Amino acid sequence: IEAELTQPLWRGAWRDFAYEELYRKERDFSLAILEHERFVQVFSVSVAIKYYELLQKLNQISNEKINLKHLEKAFSIARIRTEVGEIGRVELEQSRQKLLDGEAEHIFTQKSLDNELDDFKIYMGLPVLANIALDEDELVLLRKQDLTVFSMEEREAIELAFHSHPNIFQKKVAIRD
Repeated sequence: IEAELTQPLWRGAWRDFAYEELYRKERDFSLAILEHERFVQVFSVSVAIKYYELLQKLNQISNEKINLKHLEKAFSIARIRTEVGEIGRVELEQSRQKLLDGEAEHIFTQKSLDNELDDFKIYMGLPVLANIALDEDELVLLRKQDLTVFSMEEREAIELAFHSHPNIFQKKVAIRD
């Protein structure tokens, strides 16, 4: 006695098997889009952070220039007071040393800015010889903005991460597969 029971039990099952690779390719494509979007977001934020760090360094140089003018003025006054006899030679040399320290700090900061600017150009994929003008007014605009801190409960943040983070989604898919 023979029975043909396999045909009715498997009816329609091959359709899911036939499309399984297509489903997997669609899912891989969706994950690739999510990864690219994540890269774009991370890259954009890191470029903004590096740019504002350059602006801070430029602001530091401006402050050091003002400080140097004050130190030069103080040294000139100290020289005149030494000639008149109000202060001794030691105080004059201390004033000169402060001026030299300020000049050295200014030179060091300027070189540091140049190096960081070159690193920024490389990070952006630009040639090192490219001219980039830093907009000093951008820091002023940033300070004027009302920057509020985003607050979220820890439980909400964890739940949001589990539902939207691509890496967690990929792990769920890998476990399911």
